[in-house]
Amino acid sequence: FEGPLPLLELPVNSLPQITGDGAGAATFFSMEKSAWQPIFDHLQQENITHFSGLFAVFYLFLAQLTGQEDIVIGTNTSGRMQEELDNVIGMFVKTLPIRYRLDPGMPFQEFARQIHHLLLEAQNRQLYDLGDILRDLNAGRSNPVTSLFDAMFVFLNFDERRTGAADDLFLKYEFEQSTSKYPISLFATEGGQS
Repeated sequence: FEGPLPLLELPVNSLPQITGDGAGAATFFSMEKSAWQPIFDHLQQENITHFSGLFAVFYLFLAQLTGQEDIVIGTNTSGRMQEELDNVIGMFVKTLPIRYRLDPGMPFQEFARQIHHLLLEAQNRQLYDLGDILRDLNAGRSNPVTSLFDAMFVFLNFDERRTGAADDLFLKYEFEQSTSKYPISLFATEGGQS
């Protein structure tokens, strides 16, 4: 994170003052898998995952929304660097800031490939996470940086069969969300026909 940090400039009259209460809202929507399938098929030929493809689309959405080409988006990883931790119960999640400078003339395929490689590189270095980055970035600063991003992308791709949902032990329940940690977040899941 060299040079000035880009702040997300959302096209709103004003953002609510940060009060620490996390007030916010959520909108749920789904898109038919058939609408995404041609994009996923094309990306799969380049060995680009659904996670990377959707992250790239979210990045382009934010670039179009704000007119900015230098954006930082937060994302998370499982935090399970060792295979032995795959079946261990616990919260190992790491939050990583992903900064990318868009070249507006770049074809989408090349852009998605670069995003994919950037995300792979970040995941390979996830032991050095957001807390470590902020600590090192603030060393010697009189005005500490408290946040590196205002947008969050979360991709949930767990197997519903492994959660017990198939056995009716757990049921999916959508609830009204009245909190938000970031001004804009996208939680993406795959399942069924959407």
